[in-house]
Amino acid sequence: MPSTQNTSQKKQPDRHATLLKHANELGKTSLLESKTNRRKQWTPEKRRLQSVIINDNKPWRKSTGAKTAQGKQASAQNALQHGRYSAAFKELQALFQEMEGYRRLIHAQTWENIRYLRQIHATNRAMTQPTLIATTKEIHALLMSQGMSVPYSEVKMMVKTATGLSETDYITAPDTVITGAQAQALDQIITRRVKGEPLSRIMGEREFWGLPFKVTPDVLDPRPDTETLVEAVLSKVGDKNENIKLLDLGTGTGCIPISLLKELPNVMAYAVDYSYEAAKVARENAIQNGVLERFHIIQGDWMSALKPRSFDMITSNPPYIIESDIENLMPEVKNHDPIIALSGGKDGLDDYKKIIFHLKTHLKKGASAFFEIGCGQLNDLTRLVDESNLWLCDSVADIAGIPRVVEIRHKDLNGDN
Repeated sequence: MPSTQNTSQKKQPDRHATLLKHANELGKTSLLESKTNRRKQWTPEKRRLQSVIINDNKPWRKSTGAKTAQGKQASAQNALQHGRYSAAFKELQALFQEMEGYRRLIHAQTWENIRYLRQIHATNRAMTQPTLIATTKEIHALLMSQGMSVPYSEVKMMVKTATGLSETDYITAPDTVITGAQAQALDQIITRRVKGEPLSRIMGEREFWGLPFKVTPDVLDPRPDTETLVEAVLSKVGDKNENIKLLDLGTGTGCIPISLLKELPNVMAYAVDYSYEAAKVARENAIQNGVLERFHIIQGDWMSALKPRSFDMITSNPPYIIESDIENLMPEVKNHDPIIALSGGKDGLDDYKKIIFHLKTHLKKGASAFFEIGCGQLNDLTRLVDESNLWLCDSVADIAGIPRVVEIRHKDLNGDN
């Protein structure tokens, strides 16, 4: 029995040695593969990007030595001299962790790595002291490294929302320290933005025509292209004080009629939307912008919701995306805008046909209807209007030079019956 124990004790080190040998070989193989893969991934563009990020954040300022070989060597020696748990060692270790975060960010551009890096900053808060301006620059660089073309102003909006700070703070107190709770709120906002959610959806508000509009999942997010329609209407109004009865179809947020109400003091607007929830949002936006007394919201299906009456002006931004094209839209649009506000059927013209069919009944003689249209739809709209014995008398291009708005009138006023 004792001899058996002795034999076992003698064999045990050999077994451990074998295991260690195998583990060592596996480790070497894994390291070689990692080294080879890293060399393949480490392109000149990634080197340039790393340099930009590191220079923006200047992590060497957090080490105990200067940005020199001698300084870094002194830092390492100081850490070893005072032991693993010394302040100098912890500080140097934090620096290495942060540099590892940048390496991860370059090699695998994922949001998890951004969060890793921000967690390192949070862990070493006493050392890094993340400030308002530094945090904004850091997040902008990180989002840009993800291939997201995010304006700096948008990043500032995220930071201001999370912190409760203002534009004035950026000017007068850029070194204000971001608290842990503020950083956590900011991370939640950035997480949603990186996943493709538009900032307006996150904030619950979008600016249109210089005015604030509440945005919910029930309404289309107002876009700058639609301001072309507002401009087209205003350019056709001769007297800004004229009494005008306006009809807006598919109003959504109410951005078109509310913008016109703010510009034209004697307009009375009637807005129609099929969605009850969208109608509530439009009413709230009319209240927020101080025009509720001249704004009437009607729930229903296009002009079938109206009693027999005619209007001095009709506006609409109906759904005009071809059904099969919706899957190819940007994630911010197809995943967050209501499909009912996007899809115009197989040819993109379904809702134009419904509106134009009733247009003569509700548009006064001598009055104009203004519709937003999609890219490449001008010829189809011209044909559709002609078939309805109406007159497409003008089209207006957006800032990209694409026909974006059409003006329609009664055909007989052109002398052509």
